[in-house]
Amino acid sequence: MFFTGDEHEITLPSGKMVTIRESNGEDDGILSKIKSAQDGSNIYNYLANIILKDHDTQDKPLAADLMEWLSNDKYYLLFKQRIINLGPTFTFLHTCENKDCKKKSEYEEDLSILDGDLSQKNYKSTGDQVAPYPSGKNKQIEFVSSRKNRFQVDLLTGLLEKKDSDVSSNDRDLNNVLTARNIKIFEQGKWVELFDFRRFPSKEMAELRSFVTKSDKSFDPIVDITCDKCQTPYKATLFTMPPFFFPGAQI
Repeated sequence: MFFTGDEHEITLPSGKMVTIRESNGEDDGILSKIKSAQDGSNIYNYLANIILKDHDTQDKPLAADLMEWLSNDKYYLLFKQRIINLGPTFTFLHTCENKDCKKKSEYEEDLSILDGDLSQKNYKSTGDQVAPYPSGKNKQIEFVSSRKNRFQVDLLTGLLEKKDSDVSSNDRDLNNVLTARNIKIFEQGKWVELFDFRRFPSKEMAELRSFVTKSDKSFDPIVDITCDKCQTPYKATLFTMPPFFFPGAQI
């Protein structure tokens, strides 16, 4: 016998629906496994464990299947599962990094303000709320620039994220947002992948990058806190904060 808790049907940013169960101590172990956290496989293994059914396939997905999901489906499900397991109140301790302060303070965040009902047909996000994909379940989107060039990009999935993570920091530039998504241009009746952008003016490139970042904006909620003693501000990404998943851990 093991704890499974209640079942929950969740609508994800792409419109995909899944049924999940509440997590247990074994699932916590999977998510916190240090070795698999280094390549992100802990997240896929954890979600594959708690998902009972993908309503598109009518089956329980494997971790390898989840790597082909649109990235925000994965991130939102991770966020939603945290609220289901532990509630919407996120309390954590933080020690100020100002060497003249070092004040340890407790902070409390209401996670529900970042959530939204994606099952509602006319749902629109505001502020930092989770947003639906404008293109639904489509994994490719197209854009026609002011110079009438027709481009196509793949939306980020776990596989593309892994490909992008293999690019060294020395080789990264503004155009990584495009190359990470396998950007192509339509020429002579076919799609041709782009690796060189010298023939495109900066204005057209700015249009293209802006379109891609708006259409495929990552759900990566951030907490803004301020030291109540010295007023030093901090930003922290929820998914990288140990107490987000494991209350009691300190950052």
